[in-house]
Amino acid sequence: MNRTEEEGIGLLAPLRDAAPAERSKVDVVQAVRTGRRQSRRRVVAGMLAAAGLVIVAGVGVPMLIHNLPDATAPAHSTEGFDLLKRVVTVGSAGGFTPDTYETSVGRQVIKLIRADGGQGTATIEVFPPMNSPYPPAYPGLGKRAADVNGREAYWIEPGPVLVWSWAEDSWATVYWENVPDSDVMDKIHRVAQAVLPGESPVTVPFRISREDGLALTSVQISASSLVSSVEFRRVGPDDTMQTITAGLMPAEPDIIPNDQVSSHSAHTDSHTVKILDTGHGVFAFATSASQHLDIDLLRLIATTIVAVDNPVDRANWVPDLLYQRAK
Repeated sequence: MNRTEEEGIGLLAPLRDAAPAERSKVDVVQAVRTGRRQSRRRVVAGMLAAAGLVIVAGVGVPMLIHNLPDATAPAHSTEGFDLLKRVVTVGSAGGFTPDTYETSVGRQVIKLIRADGGQGTATIEVFPPMNSPYPPAYPGLGKRAADVNGREAYWIEPGPVLVWSWAEDSWATVYWENVPDSDVMDKIHRVAQAVLPGESPVTVPFRISREDGLALTSVQISASSLVSSVEFRRVGPDDTMQTITAGLMPAEPDIIPNDQVSSHSAHTDSHTVKILDTGHGVFAFATSASQHLDIDLLRLIATTIVAVDNPVDRANWVPDLLYQRAK
């Protein structure tokens, strides 16, 4: 892993590794194997993966370029999810509690940690009809499980992974990592039962300008901190997919300014811009591990981030996170 990857991962570490890429079709087995890799490399790898799939997904999904009056779609449309809406609520269950929530068109991912601070995590992935895995299509990989909230469910191997129907023609998965409990399967089944259909807007503690050529592909928030971000993608000058992550992080007094960005005190390097005088106990950032990305674009994006008043109070978080910058 090179220095750029290391620093990019360090910046995004509080979001844990909740940065999955979208897939046009879901292979349960491959998804599980991918999800079980406990490597810090996954954050950057997820940011760079599936470039072609993003283009495919964007062809029929106007909501990728959001904040336009007609850029809305039903949460369960055939195109996928509206990434500015949550489609489920997740409660604490089985000794786990939600830690991060990530939305995208192809799936929504909820990471859970142990409520008692103990070892192990659980990951819920909720899919729309276009991406839903269908357990009967994997004969011999598992068996029927007890229904989840009155809907059919399966234990799929390898894993095992619990796969269940969370809504009509739509499936979800939940799996765990590093949980030593002997009754873990029972606890994971209870986690699935705490996943209930229910649409609500995604809110974040900032607004950010949607610059020309950028497609909004993901929103990530923490359940317990101010850490929050959005992901943009664009086709670079060499026809490769470039990914930019931008948002807010809690202020770090140890960071030493080394730059001025549009009159803001900042710390910059070749792949990250941190605006240190954002205020409200946070700093705005824009970062990318993509090759050949113009640092001036990161500088521009970082300066367009505006924190809400008193972001510690989640009642002040906003659903209309995108705005069009005056030019």
